Amino acid sequence: HAAFRELIRLKVEEQLKDAKTKSTKLGLSIQTDKTIRKEFASRNRAALESALDNHFRRFFVTTDTLKVEKFVIYDSDFNLIGNATAPKSTANPNSVPCPTLAKTASQRRGANRFKTLSGLCTTGNSPYLSTIVPLGGLRARGYLQVVIDPALNLQRIEEELGLPLRLTDNKGLTAYQSSRWPQRKTSDSVLIVSYELKNANAEAILQISLAYDVSQLYAKLKETRTFILLAAGVSIVLTILFSLFLLEITALSPLKTLTNHLHNVRKDKSRLVEEINILGNKEVNSLADGFNEFTNELHSLHGTLETMAYTDALTQLPNRELFYDRLNQIVKIDQRLATPFALFMMDLDRFKLINDTLGHHIGDRLLQETSSRLKTVLRDTDTTARLGGDEFAALMPAVTDADGAALVASRIVNILSEPYIIEGHTLNVGVSVGIVLHPHHGHDSNELMQRADIAMYYAKNNDRGFSFYDSDLDTHNVLELTLESELKKAIENDELQLHYQPKIAIDRGQIYGVEALLRWVHPERGFIPPDAFIPLAEQTGLIHALTQWVLQTASKQAALWHSQGILLNVAVNLSAQNLRDPNLASVIRETIAQAGIEPQHLTLELTESAVMTNTEQALDTLHKLDTMGLQLSVDDFGTGYSSLAYLKRLPVDEIKIDRSFVMEMDKDKNDEIIVRSTIDLAHNMGLKVTAEGIETEQAWTMLRDLGCDLGQGYFMCRPVDATALEDWFQNSSWTLPSQSEPLKALKNKARKQKKKRLVKA
Repeated sequence: HAAFRELIRLKVEEQLKDAKTKSTKLGLSIQTDKTIRKEFASRNRAALESALDNHFRRFFVTTDTLKVEKFVIYDSDFNLIGNATAPKSTANPNSVPCPTLAKTASQRRGANRFKTLSGLCTTGNSPYLSTIVPLGGLRARGYLQVVIDPALNLQRIEEELGLPLRLTDNKGLTAYQSSRWPQRKTSDSVLIVSYELKNANAEAILQISLAYDVSQLYAKLKETRTFILLAAGVSIVLTILFSLFLLEITALSPLKTLTNHLHNVRKDKSRLVEEINILGNKEVNSLADGFNEFTNELHSLHGTLETMAYTDALTQLPNRELFYDRLNQIVKIDQRLATPFALFMMDLDRFKLINDTLGHHIGDRLLQETSSRLKTVLRDTDTTARLGGDEFAALMPAVTDADGAALVASRIVNILSEPYIIEGHTLNVGVSVGIVLHPHHGHDSNELMQRADIAMYYAKNNDRGFSFYDSDLDTHNVLELTLESELKKAIENDELQLHYQPKIAIDRGQIYGVEALLRWVHPERGFIPPDAFIPLAEQTGLIHALTQWVLQTASKQAALWHSQGILLNVAVNLSAQNLRDPNLASVIRETIAQAGIEPQHLTLELTESAVMTNTEQALDTLHKLDTMGLQLSVDDFGTGYSSLAYLKRLPVDEIKIDRSFVMEMDKDKNDEIIVRSTIDLAHNMGLKVTAEGIETEQAWTMLRDLGCDLGQGYFMCRPVDATALEDWFQNSSWTLPSQSEPLKALKNKARKQKKKRLVKA
């Protein structure tokens, strides 16, 4: 029963996954319909519902691929815009099935609102599979709900398994029953196994039942038993010796052979395919034929279950279980001979950013393309597996030395570094490969996997493409590995915080804006300073997800302040890694559009070293950001050894004098000269100047006399959370900005001077 029930579960999940995929494709195709877009924009419900009616005759529906019951369209706040019900549908045309799914979708935040969401439910005792697809591309302007009857897809289980099927709803009513379903009640001769399909709330929706008739096998066993009894009786009448001889050659010996075969099959399931040939009486031969037929069916079932258990459903590569099994086998075989082989651990470099930005559908397509590329590089004798997520592994018995392993790794890095073209998106991914060689790097399978993982992380953290394990790498900080996992979890679970420090216009004592500063208060480790986890995020690629979180959080907070009439500029720090991201401009554009703030109210701060790394690429990215109307600032100016000739080419609006020069300027004449010169230089180049680290009134006064535009430091306010900052707004002596005040003129003047400088450069 357990094996059949697991088979039903796997088949149900397979059909539901197929139904969800087709529902998603149908929803995505509907959103491209020009009529749908037009009527959705006009909010003409009658015309919109008429356009939706046309889609009940689409390919997925007319070919009985999907039984679509209803289409529902919502606006971005999940208010109902229109719906359409399929002809002859039992669904209530005046209600929306699965309202809980729509409520769940409306409560999502951030990038999750762009993801497809599916779920099972019952409405009026009828089971439904509902899929919600965002409308409007990267900026969701509404949502389409595709509601189907999953019973049509589940009926295919009967065809695939060749067994009678019955579907029963949660009230015990039969939704579907095979024409071959047994008419008599269940008995020992009919094996009926049922599986309950439940929704996300663990409520039963459908009961799926399969029937297997074993009466023929039972009948043959009964006939054989009768024959043996009769033969024994006749043998007693004739002679004991003759009966024993006859019994031996016609039944006992064949049955003994059959019993031995059963023991062999119990030890080794692969022997199910072997047919047993015995010479006995007619009944025993018939029993043997029935046994062979039954074992062939079991072998087919066993093979199906084994394939499901050891194959990755998305890429069709071997999964983690099969890979570890083959690794253990080759290690055991080579324990005495110490035969060399190579083990690769591979991890895609920017997969999470792509998956979060473009959705799981694009991420799945990327993983499938990656598996196809790996197959072109590796041999058929190699074992290539997907271990989970974006992590792959390869076991290569034919690669026996470092030169051969390096050659294969170079090919893998090259082919996976080529751009992916997926549904119109050009994606640059890259891969990090860790390599170990047996027996040089270890003898135990767990040891080899661990060291390959260490080598892979070293390659990723140092942009090496691939790296061999070395004993020196064992000094890899375990705390960093733990922090990486916990930082990833903190980003995904929204466990980070932003504090804000005001920037004051020095000449008029008015609040110009705030700088958003990231804080991580770990539930067990307490406060973790940014310089402890920002470099880790840059090394592991988490900096992209981290920056996106900061941008979204800061933009939403700025929009909230703007709605209250507090027109603050919010500054966010970027990393050098961010400047290498080709999708940076589009991510920022989408973020501020979702928050509803104007580009000029967002300042992006970059250190000198970040700008001077890969200068041409950085310059190209900065020009894109400048074209969007964003404010750009060079942070920690004076510590990065940048070229003034290069600085004049940068489309920046501001430079921030590093705190190391400001904090001691009232005591150190050289620091005062540096600050004075920097202010004069910046003003001559049409740039605003912000001084960091103002901690005394004397420093504030000196900066005001030197003509510094903006100031930031503990003298005015320490970095605090949004609630504490709003209290500071009410109680401080500094005034809040508004559109009517002259700060806007400061921005416009600086922008005009910047255009003149860039034209000259």
